[in-house]
Amino acid sequence: MCAAICYFNLAKCEEKMQEYKKAMLNYKKCLVIDSNHFGACLNLAKLLANLNEHQRAIKYFNHAIKIDADSIAA
Repeated sequence: MCAAICYFNLAKCEEKMQEYKKAMLNYKKCLVIDSNHFGACLNLAKLLANLNEHQRAIKYFNHAIKIDADSIAA
């Protein structure tokens, strides 16, 4: 679980530094370790949407909704 948090935080930093490909990879690594990590799923979906990868973004938005159906953000 600790590794998932590390990958998530690293991805957030990379996203702020506009290292989008690295951020995507680390969000995905986080999800490999913890497939129900809501933050990684939602942030990856938003990142993909901002990069006009809409089909891929929808996949992660749908998964985020399955993790937390009450989330307004998802």
